[in-house]
Amino acid sequence: MSVTSDFSGSPQTWIMTHRFVTPTASYIGAAGALATGNGSFRFEDAGAGGGGNLLKPAGWKDLLDYFNAFYLGATPNQNNNIALSNQNSLFLTADLSGCQFLAYGPDRNNLTVEHNNFFAGGNAAYVARYNLIQGAGHAVFIALRPSAIATQQADEYYIIEGANIIGVKKADGWHFYARTRTDRAFGPTREL
Repeated sequence: MSVTSDFSGSPQTWIMTHRFVTPTASYIGAAGALATGNGSFRFEDAGAGGGGNLLKPAGWKDLLDYFNAFYLGATPNQNNNIALSNQNSLFLTADLSGCQFLAYGPDRNNLTVEHNNFFAGGNAAYVARYNLIQGAGHAVFIALRPSAIATQQADEYYIIEGANIIGVKKADGWHFYARTRTDRAFGPTREL
């Protein structure tokens, strides 16, 4: 089996023992960046030294080894978001290395996900966005926030170590899994 097939067969198990990276030019609009939205994807070995698995769009020749998913990219100093629908049962976001992830809505079947990249605004911009969404009274509110220090907080990750997030649509709606320590071959994984 390929890494792509392993992922689509059991994403929750896969994320525990694999890490993925998005193209270096992962910002929306950059040459080589993945398009935000609904798409077909595959994983490719990112190179020697345990570089992880590079998320790439699936082309016509990949029709036997791909998965459909929602992908949410990042843009410098922007808040990017998409509404998850029933089109797919998988979700991935661009690598987190100082960004913030939020998911919210009336229930787990109707969620908006955000990838906040507020480097120019610093921590105050992340806190303001977090407080705005949390204070809106959504029945479901899920977050993974950046921390400049090593942390054990369930909703934070250490920016030096990075994080990957995947989402899986189950019978009761969307569930999100964060893998921290993307700087290592094996990293802790938890449900957000």
